[in-house]
Amino acid sequence: MNAIRIHFNSKYTKDGDYWEKDGEELTLEIQVPEDFIELIRIGDVYVEQLQKFGINATEVKLGSVFYDNASEGDYEAQSNWFACGSVNEPWTTLNQFTGEAAPIGERAKGGPINNQWRWSNQEYSDIVAEIGVTKVDDPKLLELTEKALAILYDELPAFPAAQSRKIVPFNYTYWTGFPTSENYYVFPCNWCNLWVVAMTKLDKAP
Repeated sequence: MNAIRIHFNSKYTKDGDYWEKDGEELTLEIQVPEDFIELIRIGDVYVEQLQKFGINATEVKLGSVFYDNASEGDYEAQSNWFACGSVNEPWTTLNQFTGEAAPIGERAKGGPINNQWRWSNQEYSDIVAEIGVTKVDDPKLLELTEKALAILYDELPAFPAAQSRKIVPFNYTYWTGFPTSENYYVFPCNWCNLWVVAMTKLDKAP
């Protein structure tokens, strides 16, 4: 079950449905991309849970402006697959939180989704840079990853709140060699760039 835990200090009171401070209700607007029904449903869960807790949360479904807002910092909260990336190594995901934080209103620096959280921690960035040049089979990789995650989860610029399960069927009429549970040579998501690995493994069906 998805859950969000929030701690308030004594300045907040809750006499009615929502927590208040200085006569103002505590609100939260959560932006979601309108082109993914799965993300909309996840946003529905966030809103329901926050409303039950006493935060007047709302969900706003946006088109392409969702991604402009993400890059420029124009949001209170957003829900998306922002930290997706790593498969068998930690660097791809961890690197999205590195670098200098761009000011609100300016494009996030780095790749297309790098550091849109506008969080910056030099120690973390240095550790992730070292992870990037460490071999996957080097025992040092796990140690470095633990250090990076300790910083990331202590300051929590973003948090994972949902895990999506996917059914990915394959048809063996024309091609064989797709990844299976017995031969899991790559994760079977054909919408991700690593699908090129599976394409090199396929054979024509007899």
